[in-house]
Amino acid sequence: MWYQCDIFLYFCGTVLLTSDTIKMKYPTIRLLFDKKKLATKEKKGLIQIEILYNRTRKYISTGVKVYAGQWKDAKMVIARHDAEELNTILNNQISALRKYIISLQEKEEPFSFEKLESFLINKGEKPESFLDFMRDRIQIRALRKNTRKHHFVVYNKLIAFGKINTFSDLTTPLIKEFDDYIRTESNKCQNTIHGIHKKLKPYIREAMELGYINKNPYDGFKVQAGKARDRKYLTLSELECIENCILEGAISKVRDIFVFCCYTNLQ
Repeated sequence: MWYQCDIFLYFCGTVLLTSDTIKMKYPTIRLLFDKKKLATKEKKGLIQIEILYNRTRKYISTGVKVYAGQWKDAKMVIARHDAEELNTILNNQISALRKYIISLQEKEEPFSFEKLESFLINKGEKPESFLDFMRDRIQIRALRKNTRKHHFVVYNKLIAFGKINTFSDLTTPLIKEFDDYIRTESNKCQNTIHGIHKKLKPYIREAMELGYINKNPYDGFKVQAGKARDRKYLTLSELECIENCILEGAISKVRDIFVFCCYTNLQ
């Protein structure tokens, strides 16, 4: 009988196959920065994937290098303008290995480094649908709940647009048509339009990194950020209404703090 404990199995590397005490072992994986301790502020260190199985360690290069001070185990790449893009690439590689290990568990197949090598050789097969690729990446990437929700909004807009489905559809003319579509679909300000494109760009850049497309369609199409809107402020009479409003419970204390901040110019 299988036990539903995939997350536990992934970290401990062991799965219980039958009601007997026979155990089949699977590897654990992690990202490792600068194994050779060569990174400095001027020299980059390599980020590798460490695979531990039966007390044997194998290392796979991710192709990503960063300087000392640009890596934290908990957050991965930090303190770089392209940190999000690099972390996306790393997450993609880790996720592919994780899915492969889980597939072996589900099929009750033993793991071996020979099988892993064969998988790594063949895993570069290009998926057909960009939309499927984007959906999977949104689900896998280390995003906050609200950020993931906003990225799915962009994904759904692409579906509604209906002209960008495969990787071959990622062309500058179609990106321009998509821009026209989101401008006419509803009354959105320039900052919102810019934000939609900003959320789409990482998935296109990742597709380029993986060799799924040869050219970034945004190279021939730029979206300018809108000007910041003037902040609205309360008039004195509006502030007095808030101050004199009869409230009870915690909201009353919140109101008092807000009014205090207004009078003392605290933000």
